[in-house]
Amino acid sequence: MAQRPQKGHEAALPARYEPLALLGRGGGGEVWSVRDRILDQELALKLLSADAGEDELMALVREATALSGLEGLGVPRVVAFGTLAGTKRRYLARELAKGRSLDHIFDDAHAPPAVSLGAIAE
Repeated sequence: MAQRPQKGHEAALPARYEPLALLGRGGGGEVWSVRDRILDQELALKLLSADAGEDELMALVREATALSGLEGLGVPRVVAFGTLAGTKRRYLARELAKGRSLDHIFDDAHAPPAVSLGAIAE
């Protein structure tokens, strides 16, 4: 479930992006819903943690490369890839795919199996 950032607790994101909601957090970093102040568009911004290693960085590079090669096929377009100013934290900004997560769909005990299978097939 997305969490609205509390005043003073927003992520240190590039100035171009206004944090809207924290979508997820894991060992490798965070994913934010952000508003691109230049494009006036809602995006997803994946921000690696400060202690992310080479494996996490390479996974982010692979994700950016894979998404870039699939533009026009209904896959979210990569908008930016960069490093936070004054840090070594890398980020990837891409179009935001709205909807329910697969985890949420699979965890719904009342959903018929066809719903889970349909989510995978789409």
